[in-house]
Amino acid sequence: MYPVYQRMWQNEESEEKSLLESCFIGKVRGILDSKFNEMLYFRQIYHQIPFCDFVYSWLGKFKIGKSSKSIELQKVTDIGDKDITRGRFFFNLNSSLSQKLWECLNF
Repeated sequence: MYPVYQRMWQNEESEEKSLLESCFIGKVRGILDSKFNEMLYFRQIYHQIPFCDFVYSWLGKFKIGKSSKSIELQKVTDIGDKDITRGRFFFNLNSSLSQKLWECLNF
């Protein structure tokens, strides 16, 4: 397991579990909407990217804007490790609070 994920799982017990990342639901909706658009664009199933690969690449290329709350392309100069972003998303997705949300159950 990657060291980033190990640290998050170890810190889970010391942090409050009741809060999700502020733009987590926006990311889930953005991923689901983007995948739906891809399905509409590529009618043949063999042209579509598998969902796990799609999510991995989406989290590395896009983000939710803090002021606009819309999907934005990440700039090359954006500071931040993409694996940490993916790890936080995975951590929030496995949270007990997110398991009560319809979007996360479909995810």
